[in-house]
Amino acid sequence: MTATDTATSETTDPATRPDDEVSPTRNPVDAFVSVLTTGDHKVVGRLWIVMSLLVGGFTLVLGALVGIERTDTAGVDVFAGLEAYLQFSTLYRVLLVFGFVVPLFIGLATYLVPLQIGSPSVAFPRAAAAAFWAWLVGLGTLITAWALDGGLVPGGEPEAVELSLLAFGATVIALLLAAAVIVTTVFTQRAEGMTMDRVPLFSWSMVVAGGLWVLSLPVLLANLGVAWIDIRGEGPTLYGNGENLWGQVEWAFDQPQVFAYLIPALGVIGEVFVSAFRARQPLHFVMQGAIGAVGVLSFGAYAQTFFNPTADTTPPYVVAGVAIALPVLVLLGGWATLARDAGGRPTPSPQLGFAVATVLAVLAAVAVGVVKVLGGLLGFLREFGADTQSWQADLDDFLDPFEDLRGSAIESGLLNVVVLAGFIGAVAGLYHWAPKLFGRRLNPLVGGLAALLILVGTLALVVPDVITGFMDQPDPLAAGFPLLGDFRDGVEILNAISMIGAFVVFAGLALVALDVLGAIAVPGAGDGDDADDLGGVTLEWSTTNPPPPGNFAAAPVVRSEAPLLDPPAGDATDGEDA
Repeated sequence: MTATDTATSETTDPATRPDDEVSPTRNPVDAFVSVLTTGDHKVVGRLWIVMSLLVGGFTLVLGALVGIERTDTAGVDVFAGLEAYLQFSTLYRVLLVFGFVVPLFIGLATYLVPLQIGSPSVAFPRAAAAAFWAWLVGLGTLITAWALDGGLVPGGEPEAVELSLLAFGATVIALLLAAAVIVTTVFTQRAEGMTMDRVPLFSWSMVVAGGLWVLSLPVLLANLGVAWIDIRGEGPTLYGNGENLWGQVEWAFDQPQVFAYLIPALGVIGEVFVSAFRARQPLHFVMQGAIGAVGVLSFGAYAQTFFNPTADTTPPYVVAGVAIALPVLVLLGGWATLARDAGGRPTPSPQLGFAVATVLAVLAAVAVGVVKVLGGLLGFLREFGADTQSWQADLDDFLDPFEDLRGSAIESGLLNVVVLAGFIGAVAGLYHWAPKLFGRRLNPLVGGLAALLILVGTLALVVPDVITGFMDQPDPLAAGFPLLGDFRDGVEILNAISMIGAFVVFAGLALVALDVLGAIAVPGAGDGDDADDLGGVTLEWSTTNPPPPGNFAAAPVVRSEAPLLDPPAGDATDGEDA
């Protein structure tokens, strides 16, 4: 078996290679300067990964503190008043998406996409590095501004709120720049013979996700810009009013847009399963189409209830909320087909455990999303009969609990389950590609325990929010910023379970972070791992662990979506030749 065909390329000339990686033998000052100035996509990718994991730890602790506050619905004890509670609730949501999971996928993609498509580097190395540093500065400024009473809630300090809006916008712009670099890399830097239908599923999922972010998140920037301009005037009128600030951006954290942050996890699952079975995905093109369909159905910039209060009850919104289950079912069918055709048991590994946990979390996320829009879907049935028909009253009685979910705790439950499902998928990628990222595998025992903790913690965090949504507990950030109060018996107990779930997820993240930091501190030299040992079938497994500067000794030439399974060029059995 051969990994790939190769062709002589100028990329093997050191003069044309991207910056060398930071050498551990350099003195600390030189190494620090090299990190600050490098354009090597591998160094930049690791920076994204490490910082996003650290921010993720802070975010989950913040979420646990918010959860502790909800265990006593009669008052505010942990934070200094309701305003502080609301401020940190908004900060948790912003960091969960734009400080944790999206940057974690950006880091994985910045490192791995060039390797997967046979490129020596990303399309714009300096832009990739600039995106990371801009994100880091923007995020640090955002956290500082929020701590100075600049959250997007009523009662904030005007100057701090202005800074929060600017920092939030800068953070989003940096992520969009990084996503644009990744998408451009896939379109312009593919190896010879790699058509778009042969692009590995993770790289393809980043094209879909990155393209969706580039199309939708500029609308979020516009929301932030209009609010900032209003605040900068003689006095805020509508858009800069504290009571309206969060309402203008909450669409980015709600259905369907929230599913846009999950898409890269679907690509990771596909890669892990293919490697575990060491077989081709027979429905590769169908899987690409299903991931693309999830992207189309996740576009949510139109669903802004601040400007259109009925936006979340319109047919496009409701249909998208239910229809997103269809491509997920197609993906399940594709993975089942892979297992059937492989005709054997998968190779057990921590990443396989994380991949299975991701599938379960994705199914839970889709189920919560469908429940959330079910009232609107069934409500359309009212249009097919007159109010005098007897079944109409029965239908109304059935729909009431579902329609009451608008603005309830299920909204925070949906955000948590979708974004944390993406996080589990990203960790599956960390363990799967650890030899490429760090030169050695991560600890399988730590990985197995972390997978169990994160999945159990996620379900414990989310399920109570779904139940309390039916018990009329409002989401603290819903329109109108409802005060805390007494609710039905059992709400506080369920909130306590949700809080415990947040701590369990944090414990799982801590294990992953320690495992990753240990691998970075004591890097390996491959540990003898090769493609056959790891089950790799795509181009990144045809080079060393970790890859050298320039990634490949010679430019690869591919003939299928799984080049490491192709017979040697010219073999009579070769049926994949393009």
